[in-house]
Amino acid sequence: MKTRTVASLLSFFWMSSLFSFSSGDAMITGAMTSENERYSAVTEVGVLFEELELTVNTVGVPKSLSLSSRPTNEVEIESGNIVPLIDGANINIDDLEDLLISGDITLLASGDIIVEDDFSPQLTSTRTLTFKSGRDLVFQNDADINSSISSLHVVLWADSDGDEAGGVLLDSNSSISTNNGHLWIGGGSGQATWNGLDVGDSFAVGLTALASGGLQPYSGIHLLGEILNLGTGDVYLNGKSTETNNANGIGIRLNGMDITAHQIYMAGVGSENENTSGNTNRGNWGVGLENTSITATGGLIVEGVAGGQKSGENGGYNYGIFMDNNSSLRGLDQASITLKGTGGGNPEIPNNIDNDGLRINGGSIRVNEGDITFQGTSGVNVASADFDQNGGVVESRDLSQNLSNGDITAIANQFDISSTVRYASLGTLKIHSRVSTSSIGVGGASGLLQLPKQYFTTNFEDGFSEIIIGCQTQAGAITVAESNFSENFTLQTSGQLTFEGDITTSDGSGLTFINDDLSFASPTTFTVAGQFKYLPFTEDLVDAIFFPMANLSIQSDGLVIGKKGENRDVHITQSMESDKTIELYGGDIILDGNLETKGAASLIIEGNVFLSPGNYLASQNDFTHTGDVTFKSDATGDAYMGKVLGTYTAKEGKAKVEKYYAARRAFRLVTSPVESTQTIWESYQNADLNEVGVGTHITGSSNGHDGFDPTTTGNPSMFSFNSSTAWMPIPNTDTKKLSAGIPYRLMIRGDRGTDLANNEAAPSETRLIVEGNLKTGSFSQSPETFFSDPKYLSLAGNPYQATIDIRGLLAASTDVNTNYLHVWDPMINTRGGFVTVDLSDGSNAQGSSTASQFIGPSQAFFIESKTKSPTLNFSEDLKVTEPKNKTDEPNHKTIQSQLKLELLDDSATLIDGFKIKFADNGNNSIDLADAEKLLNLDENLAIHNNEVLLSIESRAFPIDEERIGLFMDNWRATQYSLRMTSQKLEQADIVIIDHYLDTETLLSDGDIYSFTIDPTIEESINAYRFEIAFSMESLSASEFDTAQLQLYPNPVQNEFRINTPWTGEELRVEIYNLLGQKIAHQSFTSETIQMDASTWSEGVYVVKVKKGKEVFTTKMIKQ
Repeated sequence: MKTRTVASLLSFFWMSSLFSFSSGDAMITGAMTSENERYSAVTEVGVLFEELELTVNTVGVPKSLSLSSRPTNEVEIESGNIVPLIDGANINIDDLEDLLISGDITLLASGDIIVEDDFSPQLTSTRTLTFKSGRDLVFQNDADINSSISSLHVVLWADSDGDEAGGVLLDSNSSISTNNGHLWIGGGSGQATWNGLDVGDSFAVGLTALASGGLQPYSGIHLLGEILNLGTGDVYLNGKSTETNNANGIGIRLNGMDITAHQIYMAGVGSENENTSGNTNRGNWGVGLENTSITATGGLIVEGVAGGQKSGENGGYNYGIFMDNNSSLRGLDQASITLKGTGGGNPEIPNNIDNDGLRINGGSIRVNEGDITFQGTSGVNVASADFDQNGGVVESRDLSQNLSNGDITAIANQFDISSTVRYASLGTLKIHSRVSTSSIGVGGASGLLQLPKQYFTTNFEDGFSEIIIGCQTQAGAITVAESNFSENFTLQTSGQLTFEGDITTSDGSGLTFINDDLSFASPTTFTVAGQFKYLPFTEDLVDAIFFPMANLSIQSDGLVIGKKGENRDVHITQSMESDKTIELYGGDIILDGNLETKGAASLIIEGNVFLSPGNYLASQNDFTHTGDVTFKSDATGDAYMGKVLGTYTAKEGKAKVEKYYAARRAFRLVTSPVESTQTIWESYQNADLNEVGVGTHITGSSNGHDGFDPTTTGNPSMFSFNSSTAWMPIPNTDTKKLSAGIPYRLMIRGDRGTDLANNEAAPSETRLIVEGNLKTGSFSQSPETFFSDPKYLSLAGNPYQATIDIRGLLAASTDVNTNYLHVWDPMINTRGGFVTVDLSDGSNAQGSSTASQFIGPSQAFFIESKTKSPTLNFSEDLKVTEPKNKTDEPNHKTIQSQLKLELLDDSATLIDGFKIKFADNGNNSIDLADAEKLLNLDENLAIHNNEVLLSIESRAFPIDEERIGLFMDNWRATQYSLRMTSQKLEQADIVIIDHYLDTETLLSDGDIYSFTIDPTIEESINAYRFEIAFSMESLSASEFDTAQLQLYPNPVQNEFRINTPWTGEELRVEIYNLLGQKIAHQSFTSETIQMDASTWSEGVYVVKVKKGKEVFTTKMIKQ
């Protein structure tokens, strides 16, 4: 007894993929150099299947046996075996049927077994009929086997003695119908198990003299009959030719057959001739399909290894698999078809030509829902191809003849198809070289495997979902000439990708490159009608994928960079915007530009995102992210989460938000854009780590309890805001967490390296980092509101990692004043100051501040409310990526008259300021059109109106002699100045009145009034020291008309006169020095005006004579 293994076809077809060939399969052996190598090429197919243990018996029964209608003669029947006692014994077909009804039957003969007449058993249960011959097994004279009622498994076992003399022949018009039973045809002296049947362990070998009357009787299995109908049964054919002197030594030859079965497997090996002359050594195919139709409902695999000749000349045409124009292969339902052929030949034989691995001369190969796979290995010498197809159709169609989704794969180093060949499917067409290092040329480019333009324009019909050139093991270079593709097109190799011209796709088709080192030596343009995808070939490479690339210009309708599930880093080096979905996959996704999808396009990112400062992520549809996302921040700006108008889904990971603060020891109004998963101690205080440029100190304890950084005083540095007491120190930092949009006032001294014991310690720049879940979407918030007579003040925080438009926020909210916004600007004055923003145009009352209607991420702000319970309604529409005030618009014109006054220090740096707006419908009472002044820690400048301090006031147009009180306090220096700017107030003289100096100074637009503070003099530091006064002029002032007015003498030393033509008119004369200070004024009603100038300093003076709304101006010189 001995043990062997052989494949179970049934278990093979249960595999998720019918067959998958690679260049490493046992079948790919090239030219065979020994008998053992040639046979192993097929027998080792067993490694692809589930291996089963089986037992092999040795049989030694003499003589031949026939099955006919003649009486049973000279046979022994014992234990289900029928054995001939003499050469030429016979078993009657009726007797055999009776025996078969009772149990399985085996016909054993050391000689031939010949089926002469039809055998049509009517079985009541499934039976197995085995023909086991030491030599040939032949069906003659139109003999059929046709089982009815129940299934019949048939085993045709030739060459059972293993001497390689014995094949199987179905002669003309012979048929086998098993009523859903299995059919096995093969040989071998050992025993194996297949589908539960005892079968041989090797080939049916070349036919002998008995079959010489048949056509070309040199095959291992030669089926010339008519029909093999197995229904749902399976077929296994294992044939080999040992013919040495004649042509057409074919392993399996099917001619004129119509085969239907569930799963079909064929393995054939052609013969190798001896030293024969002429053309007798040609045509030794592994498998030949001639005028044959094969239909499989479960799967079809055909493997063929061609023969050749050992010596001689004129070898060739030894195909691994040959199929003629009259044959067809069909896979129904989900059945797939695989053809795998190896050509033959001998490199030492002259004229040894055309030894193709696969030679298909026409016919049709079709599947419904399964796949089609071709793998060819050429033989040797001239004009041999791995795959040579001269006609026919290869396609995937459903039962209604509509194209379906079956994939078609061709694996070959030479893939030659004629112009009449058609490939069609809605699935994927895959073409790659048999040897992984072989080069591929596409569209006319050079390569071992050449795919000319004709293939893509003519042979491959429109409809493929994708065409893939290369594969996961491809290492050879792929070169592409200038091409236009109408299907989704993919190039995949670890080798070099080279483009000899531009690439264009049409009909919405995409372009995909799977490669590790894509680069372009010269300018190249890809015009892609669909998505452009750049995916890594190898997952574990260290280098990142950089995109876009030098010399590459891409116009595409969508983008995919990186491969799902892989950890290769992706580095996007510039902004990208698309109205088609963008997908990024990798380990770290580094974004140095904006990334935005518009319309119905979504944004999909899988990997840890690092978004550089100044850039944003946005989608007008959905945004799905798997992994962490870090929003970087530095002195140039923040990274943002822009508008996501669809659904934002964070499948895994967290947001890590940085916020940069410049080196300025000052309070900031802060908030968080995330629902933090960390305590304040872990985030703002960086878990007590002293890392340069990260974190800050938060004080509130002298002993360091509750998470605070200890100081001698224990003074707090972080405050919350409430409706009863306004500011209140936070209770701790070791348990308290930050929530999105909840505001605080925080003293930022610098990073955690700052010396807390030294109030004069140099500040440093730092970043505060918060981790948690991003706040997105629409929601409402009720801010804490404090009553500051006569108004309510609410402190709110920006809940988004984005810049938002407060004008839009307030317009969508309830019980709020939509006119103004108060921002704390830490960069003005020494310790910062409040800046009021006019939301009508986005300007602010302190012109040199950057404050506007736009609030950045992590920033809090004050608004004025109508009640103590306002509601803020946040939405994604409030987010802006390019903030623009109305004053930034090119056609913007100020529609209101206004006056701005700014307080400057001795270096002309802005300290504080206010704005007054004048309108026809304005009023001078306090209402929502006026903005309350929020007082600074340092100097303050405000409008004083009826005991209320204002930073912006809306008033009626000024009248003559009208005065507006000013408020200034918290003097910290001695030298200051006031700068006045005005718009549309040309009809008014604006005068600054200094009550301490008792001076009036005329100010024009842009003029500066300098003054000194003496802290020892009460009148000098008085908060109400200054006023503004208005003297209303004519809408059109004019120079002196000497025909009407005469000033003399000029120059003057003591007195001067002005003669006028008016009698009884009230006139007013005002004298100003060149600093704008009014030094004298007087009213008259006479025609001649006389004034004393004896005490004036020498110099030039401006003289103004006012008559009603008319003003006459001239200059006078005092000597």
